[in-house]
Amino acid sequence: MVITHYRCHAEAFLSRLPREPAMLVRVESTQGSVPREAGTWMAVFAEGLVGTIGGGHLELKAIARARALLQVPGQKIEKSPVKFVLGPTLRQCRGGVVYLGFKRVTFQDAPALKQFFNNEHIAKLTPVALFGGGHVHNTYFTLPVLFAMLSNHYSFTWSHPQNWLVLILMMLAGAAICQFFVLRHGYKLRRNCHPLGYALVAVAVAIGVIIWLKPDAIKSIATHASPASDSSKNGYKTVVKVFE
Repeated sequence: MVITHYRCHAEAFLSRLPREPAMLVRVESTQGSVPREAGTWMAVFAEGLVGTIGGGHLELKAIARARALLQVPGQKIEKSPVKFVLGPTLRQCRGGVVYLGFKRVTFQDAPALKQFFNNEHIAKLTPVALFGGGHVHNTYFTLPVLFAMLSNHYSFTWSHPQNWLVLILMMLAGAAICQFFVLRHGYKLRRNCHPLGYALVAVAVAIGVIIWLKPDAIKSIATHASPASDSSKNGYKTVVKVFE
């Protein structure tokens, strides 16, 4: 539910604010196709953040700017919203424009922020049930599908007696690799722990399948030329006489 997820972000933000200041980054206005609507926010701390304004290069730029402003003593708020052009400048697939506001907040701002979250913003939210989650299949099954397509050129995969198990294991390895890269982005943003375990699982499964599919060594068979029989000798002499 959107409201539950929003409340979790707001509570995490407010519970951390008494311990350290943060830079509140808010989408003030938008033009064209953008990832998030006006009013969306995220709180950037010196170490870590809460919420999101849509991800991508836009969010990385906003986080870097917010942390730079946190380092400036007395820097309370940007005088005017900062313009970010998504397509030409940030090379995101959406080509709209986002105006972000940056405001330094401390524990003294907690009561006002709590009132804003409870009364003004949450009242505008509508419960939404999300099924599927967008491009999940593209994220996790790109590598497995590529393997299934290319395996036609390598008969030792599809001709194996347990070819169905080979496909499942390689799909598992490909999905684990994709999960590693998905969580790696979150790790750089300090949202989750390092996802090295997924990469190790993927590599272990792939190596295990390779060892399993390794063909048996071909035993060398010593071949000895058998002495030519009399009949073959006579046949050779006949052919020679014909050509003479």
